Amino acid sequence: EMSPLDYLNTILVSREYSARTYSSAEVGYQMQPTPLQIASFGTKLLGAIKSSDVVLVSKFLKCGLSCNPCNKFGDSVLNMV
Repeated sequence: EMSPLDYLNTILVSREYSARTYSSAEVGYQMQPTPLQIASFGTKLLGAIKSSDVVLVSKFLKCGLSCNPCNKFGDSVLNMV
């Protein structure tokens, strides 16, 4: 049985498109976090997200925290919870 990726690659090649893959490091996909993203990343926000406290997360966002907070290494809250 063919995997979804192999199936997609077969279609691409049959239409004369490249099926070459690239690593995120090779194409520079990972962006450096902004100062706001780093400042917005904290234990209070992580706790609110882990406990599914939508009201508190909304308050944090309304106060100006980034909707895409991450640490200095680029790890988002999705990586942490």
